[in-house]
Amino acid sequence: MRQTTRTGRKSSEKIVKDIRRATHKQYSSEDKIRIVLDGLRGEDSIAELCRREGISQGIYYKIKVDKPSRDDFTKIFVKTCRHYKSRPDEEVLKYLLNTKYPSIDNEFAAYQAPFLIDQSLSICEYEGYEPHMSIELIDRAWENLYVED
Repeated sequence: MRQTTRTGRKSSEKIVKDIRRATHKQYSSEDKIRIVLDGLRGEDSIAELCRREGISQGIYYKIKVDKPSRDDFTKIFVKTCRHYKSRPDEEVLKYLLNTKYPSIDNEFAAYQAPFLIDQSLSICEYEGYEPHMSIELIDRAWENLYVED
């Protein structure tokens, strides 16, 4: 029976960790946003998108953009509006950035822009309005984003 030494085992584990670290691809916030929006567009299946990007489907569903900056949030907002074929409303975006987010200490999250836009457009559809963005709709969507216990 062959015996392995603890030092030999540790060094092989270290080699494997080093290889994983060296080959692990890091995605920028913009890459993550692009991948998620490509998936939302639905032009290709999620499986095809993941093959093209070299990620597993499990990773696709775990992608998140951790604490985006104000600029990243703005990019997410604009790209999400375009995804929904809605014109990004500068007045609404300024309202969010200058009024709503300061009320929560400017804690941006990547999911918030798509949620607020989707909610606003869903309200329009439900109430029979032409799809659009407005401060009133954002306020109503915001109430659904931050529900108090």
